[in-house]
Amino acid sequence: MKQNTFDAGFIAKIFGLVLFLYLFLGFMVLPCLNTLTSIFTTKNAQGSIDPFAVIKFFWAGTMPSFVWNSLKLAVCLVITVNVVGISIVLLTEYFDIKGAGILRMGYMTTLIYSGVALVTGYQFLYDTNGMLTTWLAQMFPYMNRQWFSGFNAVLFTMTFACTSNHALFLRNAIRGIDYNTVEAARNLGASPFRVLFSVVMPTLLPTLFSLTVMTFITGLCAMSAPTLLGYNSINPEIVRVQCGR
Repeated sequence: MKQNTFDAGFIAKIFGLVLFLYLFLGFMVLPCLNTLTSIFTTKNAQGSIDPFAVIKFFWAGTMPSFVWNSLKLAVCLVITVNVVGISIVLLTEYFDIKGAGILRMGYMTTLIYSGVALVTGYQFLYDTNGMLTTWLAQMFPYMNRQWFSGFNAVLFTMTFACTSNHALFLRNAIRGIDYNTVEAARNLGASPFRVLFSVVMPTLLPTLFSLTVMTFITGLCAMSAPTLLGYNSINPEIVRVQCGR
């Protein structure tokens, strides 16, 4: 009986190990290797394999300006998204304010829809013929009805769209804080803001670092907002080049 139990447990461990290796190699390692192989075996205009063809592509013609636009958007998003996201989480989870539940529900809507649907919703409000733009144009006839376009529009839209990560991860980190330490700091005479910056924020640094990396990658790889709002970043330009072939 013990031998059969040992055999069943051993077989289960072997099966679990094989399944883990299959998932790890098949969905993480091999796709990355395939991408790297495709990059360094790309053919140039003459038809020969050039390991630096992709790098040369990003430095050819006007491509550096598109790369710079994407980097600028990513850096600015790191600042704006962290400011808005941290403020939202603190107001709805840390501070005791009235209407926190309604505010939380409003910012949780970014978890329901994103991408093209989210940007289209902003266009319905702020675009040339959007509801708010039309209403403002009636009050100010000489206003620029195309004000919601370009870098500022993309930054505004993605700032509030990318706070969904803060609503998920930073909110859980706030809830995991040991409030006994917070109360001890308050009993020692520390002000609320001193407690916030000296006790609470240091415990959130690992989560904030991860969110910063995620936000930077999101801004660098932005597609729907720059395309719909007329901002020349690198991803829409790559799609235009591919479609023009």
